[in-house]
Amino acid sequence: MGIFSKEPASTPNRPQQGLRASAPVTTPQQSIPQVFLNTNPNAAQPAVYSTPRPLTAAAAQIKLGDRNEADMFRQRRSAGSSMWQTEAWEYYDAIGEIKYAFNLVASVVSRVRLYAAVVSNPAETPSPIRNVENYDQRLIAASERALARLDSAYGGQAGLLRDAALNLQVTGECYLSQIPARPGNGTPESWDIRSIDELTTDGKGNYLITPRRELKVAAASANKPGVIPIPKGAFVGRIWKAHPRFS
Repeated sequence: MGIFSKEPASTPNRPQQGLRASAPVTTPQQSIPQVFLNTNPNAAQPAVYSTPRPLTAAAAQIKLGDRNEADMFRQRRSAGSSMWQTEAWEYYDAIGEIKYAFNLVASVVSRVRLYAAVVSNPAETPSPIRNVENYDQRLIAASERALARLDSAYGGQAGLLRDAALNLQVTGECYLSQIPARPGNGTPESWDIRSIDELTTDGKGNYLITPRRELKVAAASANKPGVIPIPKGAFVGRIWKAHPRFS
């Protein structure tokens, strides 16, 4: 995937004159797994549609206008069974080896390229929708517009994928939330991954986003509200890794 694409300086394996021969020298590149050694950005190929995916999750849309679902959301977040998720973030922050490993996987996932495609045969790779003959041009344009909308304010689609992978690894749960465009103040539409601590509800069943730490501090210093209300017509989806004990 080209993460470690810099070629290391060549190290000769023959011994220097006057020194006894030793074991062959292992270059830094030889100790890196092959998945990270692809230096050709055009060599990456999509896998067939039926290929088992190592990173999978369940997903469901949250009904923002449903008061009962808001109550269930609040109960799920306040239950003692979710305390381990808070501890997981603490371990992530405290143990450097865990943070490095999870960040590495998230960075690899961020390199995935999203494209509109058609699955004609599960044993073959999905075909880019523009390469499919005799396809409805209106459907092609609509699918590409929908994909283009999936843009995060925190690094675009790459940042969206990275945040999703990181949250799923640490707590096994996150939320894909839409903040609709606000033409009045020039704010564009944004689709972002929110952690389990960022999405909350109030006593009236309204969903709120607690901004990220640095934005929350900036809002407090500017005497602005510390939360962002989610309009009823917006989209919020819960993404989680289902536990085999309780699917």
